[in-house]
Amino acid sequence: MLYKIKLINFVKTINIYKMETENENLEPQKLPNKKPKQIRSHVKENVLTGQVMTKEQATTELIQNFYNVLNKLVIKGIGITKAIKQTEGITIAQFYNIVDFDSQFREHYTRANELRAELINDKLTKRINDDSQDFYINDKGNLVPNAVRVQRDRLIYDATKFQLERMNPKKYGQSTTIKGDANNPLQVVNITGMIIE
Repeated sequence: MLYKIKLINFVKTINIYKMETENENLEPQKLPNKKPKQIRSHVKENVLTGQVMTKEQATTELIQNFYNVLNKLVIKGIGITKAIKQTEGITIAQFYNIVDFDSQFREHYTRANELRAELINDKLTKRINDDSQDFYINDKGNLVPNAVRVQRDRLIYDATKFQLERMNPKKYGQSTTIKGDANNPLQVVNITGMIIE
């Protein structure tokens, strides 16, 4: 349920951005001129219509494609490379240039990865809890455990768990952090020597 609320809020953010950029009364969004060569390393000719676009239109279209990729990450739970291949008008290099360009884009990308990790975890939990093919009826009519299915599920679980630990180590990682709280902070005591009596 929490995942669905986060997903709805993320999609609303993307739709608000699209409405702002598609509104005819607004000028195309101009980005700060921090890294103009990197952010504008796009094809200025629209592949579908063959029309040459202005830099502002191309930049706006590139950012819309960036958010389309993030949408696919969150909704389908697919990897970044596959999502970019399914989206026309953006390459992997352009995608990461946008991520590096501004902290807001980096924050949206990080949030999309967190939501993607939750989606993958939900799918994994559903797969692990599905025991419909754990047993089968053999030639003699006996109910026999399906060892291949169980081993495959174990392999999928281990591989997905490894992937989740890399995607969101704070939530799915196995490391333990020792820290104090505001009322009882950790104290470091230096021992310089011992007195033996």
